[in-house]
Amino acid sequence: MNTDPDALTAQRKKTARVVCLVAAVIVLLPCLGMRWVRAPRGADAGISLLFVEGGGERRANLDIIDDYNAQVERARLWVDMSDPDDRRMARKLPDKILGTFAYAGIATIFFAVIAAGALIGAGVLAFKDRFIRTPIPLTTVALLALTLSLVCGCVFLGSIPNGIVGGGVGWPFFLYGVGVIAGLAGSQMLAKAYAEVRDPYWDGLSDVPPGA
Repeated sequence: MNTDPDALTAQRKKTARVVCLVAAVIVLLPCLGMRWVRAPRGADAGISLLFVEGGGERRANLDIIDDYNAQVERARLWVDMSDPDDRRMARKLPDKILGTFAYAGIATIFFAVIAAGALIGAGVLAFKDRFIRTPIPLTTVALLALTLSLVCGCVFLGSIPNGIVGGGVGWPFFLYGVGVIAGLAGSQMLAKAYAEVRDPYWDGLSDVPPGA
């Protein structure tokens, strides 16, 4: 067992930089048009972060929302509220839907790209045995962006309106989750490997640490 502190630190740096680079790839892949929601078996349809696909067509999530709300509005225009039957029909009409899932999908990609860029940057610099601490470490940027991207991804799945595409969560989301976990771990590993070692007896107030 190797107990040399320098050798152990060097090994941690090697492991951390590889984890960061691999995590960046895994985080980005599911955001490149893969279907996070898949229709039941036998149906070729699904929803990615930007598009709804089905029947050989692909439409932007924002366009689907606009069309759906326009259909609801047209249906309501045909209802005569003075007619009791029409009033009963009006109560059965669906409400307009918000664009939460569409905007959450865009935000997921936005933060995933930032996180992947920070992970790649930190990993490449680590290959040169460099680590940026100011104005903010790239590992910190990666941690924040990964967290925000994961939150937006969960909001995306949880806010998809019923009836657009039935089915369940597809494997790209779970792959994305693995990438986020790997990125969080790699960022912390890299930050710890390059952490500044301070004298435990230095109070942080004097300009020169003891023993310097």
